[in-house]
Amino acid sequence: MAMLGDLSEVSLADILQMFERAAKTGQLSIWSQNGIYRIWFFQGRIVATLSPEKQHLLKQLLMDCQDIDQEVIAQINTLFSLNEPIGIFLKKRAYISASQLATVFRKQLQVGLYDLFALQSGQFRFAPNVSPPFDEMTGMSKGGMDAAIEGLRRVELQTQNHKNLPLPDSIFTKIVTEPPILKLSDLEWNAWMQIAPQNSVRVIAQRLNSDLLETRKACYRLMQVGLIEEIPASLTQPTDQALTSSPEKPTTLQKELKTSKSESSTLNLTLLKRLTSVLKSIR
Repeated sequence: MAMLGDLSEVSLADILQMFERAAKTGQLSIWSQNGIYRIWFFQGRIVATLSPEKQHLLKQLLMDCQDIDQEVIAQINTLFSLNEPIGIFLKKRAYISASQLATVFRKQLQVGLYDLFALQSGQFRFAPNVSPPFDEMTGMSKGGMDAAIEGLRRVELQTQNHKNLPLPDSIFTKIVTEPPILKLSDLEWNAWMQIAPQNSVRVIAQRLNSDLLETRKACYRLMQVGLIEEIPASLTQPTDQALTSSPEKPTTLQKELKTSKSESSTLNLTLLKRLTSVLKSIR
């Protein structure tokens, strides 16, 4: 079943997370002002991307790599049909090294995926079980959640947009209690370790001796990839009833925090809202 929607309702980070967790295979198309971007998945991992610009075709990216010999460029131009990813084809014949291939794959992700994280809206369509074209495949792949956090980092560097960042006094709870297997930066990892209902973002920054703005950015990225969620301010403000309640009658906040610790196998509210938005987009 195809999936249709708009990035104004479901973020690209949420889409990549969902596809990785569901081990989706197929093609995601995203419409932008520049044209149509295409991202191919195999069992939840990104295996190829393509922007609307002709200079971003994989063969062109390979030819633009200065370390590749001109003989290889000539070889690439003679290829019209393949029965394996072009990157594997070239690597088997020692035309390109693993490090060169990795450099080209990073460039492919940059122009064909990471730039899309700056979009605030744009229609998307996912067609399941569509095989990726071999002439756009390096043979390498990247997990959706790793790609999401990398894309968020790069967009932050380009836009310096701080309006969506959590406030210094925001507090979070962990959605994932096990150590994440994502390729987190040192700050992201240390911030995740400090996440607890008693620690505000400001407190975490002080404990880590890190810049407050950078800590807010790190917490925002952790929130976007589904590792933490913000605790609403209404649950952190004690009421007169809460202040006078007896030990036998736990406060609303105590109930909420107790529940959050035992929800490792239950959908939290944030994920439920995200899933609801995704399900609405299915046609």
